[in-house]
Parts: sequence; structure tokens; C-alpha cells
Amino acid sequence: MKKFLSIFLVFAMLLTALCFAGCSSKTKYVVLDDICYVLQYATHTARVCRFEENESGVYKIKGIVLWEGQPFVVTTIQNDWYYPSGYDYLGKEVRELYIPATVSLIDSDKFITRNLEKIEVSALSTHFKVIEGSLYNATGSRLILHVCGDGLFKTSKNLSSFTPNKQCVCHTIEVPEENKHFKSIDGVMYSKDGTTLVCVPLNRAKPYLVVPQEVTHIGENAFGFLSLVDFPVVHIYLGGKLKEVNDYSQFRYKNIFYTESTVYNEVLSYLKDHDYTMNYGYTEQQFLAEMKELYGEE
Repeated sequence: MKKFLSIFLVFAMLLTALCFAGCSSKTKYVVLDDICYVLQYATHTARVCRFEENESGVYKIKGIVLWEGQPFVVTTIQNDWYYPSGYDYLGKEVRELYIPATVSLIDSDKFITRNLEKIEVSALSTHFKVIEGSLYNATGSRLILHVCGDGLFKTSKNLSSFTPNKQCVCHTIEVPEENKHFKSIDGVMYSKDGTTLVCVPLNRAKPYLVVPQEVTHIGENAFGFLSLVDFPVVHIYLGGKLKEVNDYSQFRYKNIFYTESTVYNEVLSYLKDHDYTMNYGYTEQQFLAEMKELYGEE
């Protein structure tokens, strides 16, 4: 009898442990006011994983989600690759976004801002702040989500970290002169020393671009993602010091390249070998004159 009781107690303990583990790891998807939250029962926290389409495009994220009598603190905005239909990006539907003070993490790499016109963050937030209409970390050194409703993206003076990915959906980038890390030339962002092309606006008005002579490096996704936007820049003049392109897939096969050089380096050889249209022996002045004749622009 004692042996049976001992076995029963061990079994009951194991069953209790399994039930507790199952409950503690439980998650649940709920949609409230067109926002999908993932509720984490173990921590009583919640994550925004998706915005359902609505007519207004306005989304107000809750600081606390109440579900079945239990509170869940919303701490994260991060896409869920497995809901509802595999890999997707956040934010395509969002026109206005309101962020509570409880949110401490936003996965901006998976957030498309091309329709975003307005961001508001709680005045109590210690993690984020809005500068020139765009969302930054608390110090303004890192861009989280950018807004350029009128086509102009003004960066913060403290911006020190910037990854273009798909964020430059604007026609002009303007960097304050006091910024120590970046500068803008003709609406395009470069490193402060001018050696790296950082970001070309995806809605640039001019269909051509001069990459200045001092540029030696074109950064990752400086020309954006091929699949997201029909990039307007067709003609690209490459300065003579360009030595490295981080990722050639950011170029489109409609791009036509011009350069003064007639000596192949790594960049020119790659473009030629991959069947891009190349024009050699052009000075910058000749290129601009041809663009003026072609487009009737200064």
C-alpha cells in the first residue's frame, strides 16, 4: 500500500509539474481594436505582432491588455513570422501610431513606414522620443521609425546609428550641420567625412545621382530594397575613388552607370561582368550636361 501511495504521489507531482510548465509557457493571440497581441502567460506581458487593416489607418497600442480578467503589460512591437501566414512586414497599414510608455522594444527592421504620417509616444516613456516627427531612442542617437509625410526626412542632430533597410521612403534627407556622424548632399545621406554613401531616398525626385569623388564605399542597402519600391533613380555617376559596394543587389538592372575612369577596379569589373549598362570616360560635368539635356533639369 505504501509503495502504491509513493508511486501515486510521484505521478501526481510529475503531472502537476507538467501542467505548471504548460501553463507557464502558454501564449495566446488576441485582436483588440485592430491590433493583434501575443499574450505571454508566464510573464504576463504582451507583444504587438500585427496590425489588421482598417479604414482610418490609426492604431493606438494599449499599455495593458486585459484578457479573461488577467492583465498583460505591452512591452514589445515585433513581427511574428508564423502569424498568420508566414513571413511578413509590420506597418504597411499604419498611418498614425500611438505608443504607450510600457513599450521598450520595437523591431524596426521588420516595420514598413511608407504610409506612416504621424507617431506619438507617451510623455512618460523612458525608451523613446519623437524628434522632427520621427521616432528615436531616448537620446536621439538611433532612429527607430521615420516619418516624412511631406517627403522631407529631417534627422536628429544626435543621430549616430543609422541602417537604411527600407526606411528612407522620402524624397529628401536633411541632416543638421551640427551632427557629428552624418551629412547630407543634394538630399542624400553620407558619412561625415564623405567617404561612405549611407542612404539614397527611395522617392528621390531626380532620376539621376552623382556619387561624389570622395566616396570610397557604398553602404548596405544605401539604395534600398529592390522588391519594396520602384526606385526612381536610373542614371548613376560613380566617382573615381569608389572601391567597394557592400551589396550589389541594391542596384536595379535598369540602372545606367557613368564613370570617368577607363581602368577597371573591383566595382567597375563587377558591374560590367553582370551586364549593367556602363558608360566610360565621362566627367561629372559631362554627365550633368547629358542629364540636363535628357530631363531638362539643372
